[in-house]
Amino acid sequence: WQAVLARAPDLDAAAYQRWSTVTLALAERDAFKAGLRVPLLEALAAAPPNARSRRVWQKLFDQANAWEPQDVPVLDALGRTADAWRSAFLIEWLIKALADPNACVRAEYVLRAAGSAVPRVRDQLAPGVFDPLARDRAHPSSAELWRQVQTETTAWLREDRANWKEVARTEGEPWKDLPPAYVPAPVPLDEIDPADPAWTGDLELGRADLDAFEAVFVVDATGSMGDVLAWLRRDATRVMAALAALAKETAGVGLVYYRDKGEGDAFVTKVAPLTPRVKDLEPVMASMAAEGGGDVPEAVREALTDAVNKVRWTKSKRTGKLIVLVGDAPPKPGTEAACAAVAAKAKEAGITVYAVKVTTPLGRNDLTAFDAIAAAGGGSTVAVTFGAMANHRFVGADGKEIPLQTMDRPEAQLVVAPPLAETPGEQILTHVLADAIHPQYRDRVEPLARTLLAHVAPKPDPEKRLAFAANTPPLPQATPRPQGGG
Repeated sequence: WQAVLARAPDLDAAAYQRWSTVTLALAERDAFKAGLRVPLLEALAAAPPNARSRRVWQKLFDQANAWEPQDVPVLDALGRTADAWRSAFLIEWLIKALADPNACVRAEYVLRAAGSAVPRVRDQLAPGVFDPLARDRAHPSSAELWRQVQTETTAWLREDRANWKEVARTEGEPWKDLPPAYVPAPVPLDEIDPADPAWTGDLELGRADLDAFEAVFVVDATGSMGDVLAWLRRDATRVMAALAALAKETAGVGLVYYRDKGEGDAFVTKVAPLTPRVKDLEPVMASMAAEGGGDVPEAVREALTDAVNKVRWTKSKRTGKLIVLVGDAPPKPGTEAACAAVAAKAKEAGITVYAVKVTTPLGRNDLTAFDAIAAAGGGSTVAVTFGAMANHRFVGADGKEIPLQTMDRPEAQLVVAPPLAETPGEQILTHVLADAIHPQYRDRVEPLARTLLAHVAPKPDPEKRLAFAANTPPLPQATPRPQGGG
């Protein structure tokens, strides 16, 4: 499907119609997952809507989750598609969804992406409402607030109704402007010589040809890493399922969490051994909350040492073995060379070390030591920016982070996740597969990695939102604290 999408500018009307028919059939079978939902919606928007395409649109909306960063681009695409179709039917359907406590936030988001002129709920509340320490926190209850938004949006559609007449036929050939998804547009034939042996050789990528993969994620679990731990819970299963799809045997995955040696940290490292069943690790991941830290540098050396020495790696040379270091803070001063030495030891044992350098809007630390660690370990680095879900991180009396989803307050329940330009899982899998085949072909391997991850993606959890009362009180002074590294 993606290969034809990449050639959409070359399709005549008959070929496009056949492809469009197949597209709808695939969509009705839930073939488009994760990031492939966006190009699906773009393809649907290039044709007039019908009952089948509207049902697909509604299903994609119902399955989306505004808490999830990877779903926010889908919400944007849903809005653009409703706008392209000029579908009053879908706009009215979304207005009804504003009364659903679990759908109201994403319904408002999609309505605004489709062109609604009604101000966001957040913009209708005083700034102090989103400061959990503020004394001036006058605001309506969630039920009253969404009734008001529903009334205003109904009035907006009534006034703008003349502009919402559903498209009956398209003008020109809009499918020719569809952008490629993961598979890029083909090289123009006039730019190559098919008879040139070098061209044929360039097409032969080779095979990874590995019996299995074993991967250990070495993850900073200090206070600033809450969003990263949430990503790990979501994407570790996808990454390992994608690796398993390429290997002859089930892949194994393990975890090493690390914090600091400072006071207040419950542990320095915590090891979860390799297992072929990612579900075995779910209780460990679910129980791990971001806490501790305080200063910036962390116990990277100890974590890498445990990953190499305490994990029971297979002796088989046919098994790809990798360590993925994930953190937003450098090693403790004076341990940088020791960290690189541990990575070099891993390389000698046939274990490749990759490093994910994490930054957040309020935490941008010098992570050049991660580059040296990956280089010594024969791997490479990936840079990932996680946007903050809110301006504060909420911490309970036990020091553990309180998830926004569990707080019945407007500064939590009106949040939409910041989208990720590229998920860490896609970048990690691309690097791992490219190194297994040939690093010079990384640009060719990336479409495979991204498609594999989309193929094995589970459906997002249903979106759940909590109702909140009017005029929620300020929180205790010690509860919220700014996000940042360390």
